[in-house]
Amino acid sequence: TFFARYAELSPESWHGPRGMEAASLAPKLLANPNLYQVEQARIFNSREDDMTPAFADHRASSLVFASSREDAVGKDKDRWTGFSHTSFFISYLDRAGNWSRPVLLDEGPVNTSVNEGAPSLNASATRMYFTRCQRSPDRDLGCRIFVSSRQGANWGEPQEVVLVADSALTVGHPAISPDELELFFVSDKPEGQGRLDIWVSRRRAPGDSFGPPENLGAVINTPGNEMFPYVHEDGSLYFASDGHPGLGGLDLFVSRRGPEGFSQPVNLGVPLNSTADDFGIVFYPGREQGFFTSNRQGSRGYDLYSFY
Repeated sequence: TFFARYAELSPESWHGPRGMEAASLAPKLLANPNLYQVEQARIFNSREDDMTPAFADHRASSLVFASSREDAVGKDKDRWTGFSHTSFFISYLDRAGNWSRPVLLDEGPVNTSVNEGAPSLNASATRMYFTRCQRSPDRDLGCRIFVSSRQGANWGEPQEVVLVADSALTVGHPAISPDELELFFVSDKPEGQGRLDIWVSRRRAPGDSFGPPENLGAVINTPGNEMFPYVHEDGSLYFASDGHPGLGGLDLFVSRRGPEGFSQPVNLGVPLNSTADDFGIVFYPGREQGFFTSNRQGSRGYDLYSFY
């Protein structure tokens, strides 16, 4: 195969062996779709990118997500992705079970003229962690994680969650654990396994500062990219990767937590995964149901999809 030939020509590269694994796995995944039903969540989607959903209250009756649609606050392009800046939008579930048309979460202090994305809320939905990618004309600024506390119906001034000292490093895609004592995130810190890795910082109490970042190691991280972590209420870690064998682009994976740490990640299979990018998953509390992001065939850019 192409990947076997590549492995012969470039034995130092991880792409050949990983490609051979993916080529072997993909037909099995396609031939054995799982029991999930997947549908485009049209009420949330626009002509632009709509991505990374998170429930914005403990009853899962409001959904916040990032979008670069026309109403977004920032009008510039993001230097990390090349796409238009995203802002947070929110939709509400009514008593009949219908979601409302999304509106801006706010026009400050959370949404700004720069890029906001990848939200994660604590179990009581009183604090929201998110990624903000700042700009500076005179120096390189990586993305950073911020947290905003809810004050009544409004969100307060976000504060940076300090995780790395080097301002040029990228830190983003926060995933706060249900007890708010662990913060999983993505970074290009040079001590990692690959390009973008998942790291975790821990603390003893929700009011404390987070401790030094720990890399999740070679079970989770690969020489490729591991991104968009999500901590399920049962402690499992869901994330997207282009380094573990999959169907192509970013695939969704799950790793169970046990006494020895996280287990070998399992590809979530078809139809949650496709040959395009699939990432940014969130589950309703207590249900095998939720939303995720994909740019699979039929999408307009990145769209939100529901699954059950």
